[in-house]
Amino acid sequence: MLVAWISSQPFSRKASSLLASEGAMRRGSANDHSDGNQKKSLQYSPWNGSFSFWYKNRLFTFRSVQKEGRIFREKEISVSCIGRSPDVLRELFSECRAEYLKLVKNKTSVFEYRDGGWKKTRAIDKRPFDTVILDETKKTALVEDIKAFLDPGTRAWYSRRGIPYRKGYLLYGPPGT
Repeated sequence: MLVAWISSQPFSRKASSLLASEGAMRRGSANDHSDGNQKKSLQYSPWNGSFSFWYKNRLFTFRSVQKEGRIFREKEISVSCIGRSPDVLRELFSECRAEYLKLVKNKTSVFEYRDGGWKKTRAIDKRPFDTVILDETKKTALVEDIKAFLDPGTRAWYSRRGIPYRKGYLLYGPPGT
């Protein structure tokens, strides 16, 4: 969230080291080739270092350090600002969160089990529901069941009875049937 916001700011180009990572494929862009081959965009983010930047007339310091985890490397990030009130930090994080939520609004988060816990590894485009091959009556029933489950009253019903609030669906058969 924070790194995505900082990476989108002009001042991030001043970082002494950058990490390049592949983004999602851009369809219909200049990188969209007619033969079906598509290039993924590169995204750059500050990495393994520190730099200062201005936000709302306050000087901030961003630090990023790679640490060895039990299995994978982990990135530790800190942001600091000199002052007596943490309100400006809260404003910064609130803006970062709002921008991040816009970015992942129509995405599905993919999590992987790493180093003793689940970590978000990427966000992919949501698949349109009309591309799911399923009998229309079954599809409608499934959607209605999901809507009923997500109703706030259903969560309260589960809670009052001490039942974990979760639901699963077992779909079976050959793909595409």
